[in-house]
Amino acid sequence: MFYAVSGGYTSLRKIATEANSEHSISLSKQGLDDRFSSKSVSFSKKLLEEAIHNQVMDPVSYDATQLFNRVLIKDSTRFDLHESLQENFPSFGGDASKAGASIQFEFDLKKGEITDLDLQSGLDRDSKDAIKKKDEIQSGDLIIRDLGYYSIEVIQSICSKNAFFISRLYHSANVYESKQGKSKIDFNAIYNQMHATKITHMELDVFVGKEKTSMRLVICLLPEETYKKRVVNRKKKNKRRKYNITDEYKARAHFNLFVTNIDQKDISTEAICNFYRIRWQIELAFKVWKSLMKINCLQKMKYDRLATTLHMNMLWVLVNWKLVIPFRTYLHTKEHRLISVFKSIDTLKEHTRKIRGILWLTKSKLGKELQKVFKILSKGHWLEKRKKGASLDDLFDLLFCESRY
Repeated sequence: MFYAVSGGYTSLRKIATEANSEHSISLSKQGLDDRFSSKSVSFSKKLLEEAIHNQVMDPVSYDATQLFNRVLIKDSTRFDLHESLQENFPSFGGDASKAGASIQFEFDLKKGEITDLDLQSGLDRDSKDAIKKKDEIQSGDLIIRDLGYYSIEVIQSICSKNAFFISRLYHSANVYESKQGKSKIDFNAIYNQMHATKITHMELDVFVGKEKTSMRLVICLLPEETYKKRVVNRKKKNKRRKYNITDEYKARAHFNLFVTNIDQKDISTEAICNFYRIRWQIELAFKVWKSLMKINCLQKMKYDRLATTLHMNMLWVLVNWKLVIPFRTYLHTKEHRLISVFKSIDTLKEHTRKIRGILWLTKSKLGKELQKVFKILSKGHWLEKRKKGASLDDLFDLLFCESRY
């Protein structure tokens, strides 16, 4: 199946032909199709689970992460499937297909290990996934997720396990000055204060939601241009839904608002914002999956074949991840620069046959062949600086630099 997932959609005939030429396995197109069954789905899922469980990667020693056992970054990506699969992979429909898949992806920034790679239906929401997997959180973990995973139930579970979180503040969550909940935070007053004093960051100890959960609120003032764009976009969305934009939303739209339970003496106000920005690494991973590995470009096929193919595709993603991430960390330590994950995996895709061949080698030969691959990646694969804002390279430097905290 690795032949079928290393660069987009591959027909049964091509898979059967390559199995014959590479491994002398005589198999017809129909014979291959018959082998996609509930057993192949279970087997491919088990392979993926075993590969995730058995990862061995050296921890990265960022000064700012030493407070935590793991730094877990999570997000999901969704894509449409052929409507014939709506019974197995239901989705919301509307302008999109009635069938769709969702992949939950989580990795540990310290070790580079993938901790969750889960295939779900398009109907499964991120908040549901967060609640379902809250028992997997361990003491000392730092959980970084976007608003889709926001849940007071999960936040309380994190706190009860002596773990930590950084999250965007949910847009409709009430924020109070005291546990009694008599006075809400006045975001208009905060904006006027920050604008008048020309400060860009501040924080408050607050109580959030009906449960009045104690949190640290980190407030990052946005440029006026960004604020105006945010309000315009919200108005467009609300117009389609026939909602009115509220004064409370306009007040909050001046800021990026983060909540956390990390003590201020451990990580500063500005550092919380930078920590959260590391989360967009995961968006780059999704770009690789869709642009290079074509994980979302699947033709009409039966459920057993599709589920098996997606599991194997995610396994191929994991193999490439385990090649690139440790090498990127090594080069950053040595050269103080980062290679581009996108460029690197694009190159690995062009050397797919070499990578597949490496997997069959003995350990002694494996090292020599990997050195050849890494030599290719160490030239012309550097991450380019962004014209505006901090790049991933800059954010990694912040994590390495203890004096920032």
